Amino acid sequence: VVILLVSVFMILVSVMLAKMVEFKQMVKYVLFSLLVPLFSFAIYPDIWSSIIDRFLNSHHVAGDSYRYFSSVTNAFSFLSVSGWFGFGSGSANQAAPFLVTNQSPFAWLPAGIGALGFEEESGRLVVELGVIGWLISLTFRILMLIFALYILWKGASEEVKWSAIFVLPTLALGVYMGSGVFIPPVGAAFYWLSVAVLIMAWNEHQNICEENMRVRRGR
Repeated sequence: VVILLVSVFMILVSVMLAKMVEFKQMVKYVLFSLLVPLFSFAIYPDIWSSIIDRFLNSHHVAGDSYRYFSSVTNAFSFLSVSGWFGFGSGSANQAAPFLVTNQSPFAWLPAGIGALGFEEESGRLVVELGVIGWLISLTFRILMLIFALYILWKGASEEVKWSAIFVLPTLALGVYMGSGVFIPPVGAAFYWLSVAVLIMAWNEHQNICEENMRVRRGR
């Protein structure tokens, strides 16, 4: 729910800053965004009660800070134990113990590393890829977010800007959570789809700029 609300907020702010719609139309979008959860709450109160209860009471990870922060800070818990190159892709994946049935879960990792709790994706990335791999991954995800903001600001057409706007929340979530490499699978699929859309938008942006340049030279 939090991710959804933040995503909607990011889209609305991006649309407003890029001046894609008029102010009155923006107000309509905001009101509509507020009405949807209100109607769904009236129709499915039990579902929303469960979501609110989990949001208020189940966001704390034992031995770590609140998950709002541990989604980012969990990576730093493993910098000193993962080494430069980590323990290999998939070594901290939740499915790994089911593939290695002749050993205890995560027995291939150093003793005590599981006690640190690699609950968050950022922590798993450090364990699996090491410090170098984590830095490369984080740098790439930050660059993709900056790239989306650049296309949003400098896009040569509204279609190009809209493409950047709709992938912006996913790319921002990739920076925040560490998704986009291989875990979680669905999150990684959406992340790379967003990267593909961003590349297509950039290609369209370049084509429009080249066409405009040819028109100017023709004059």
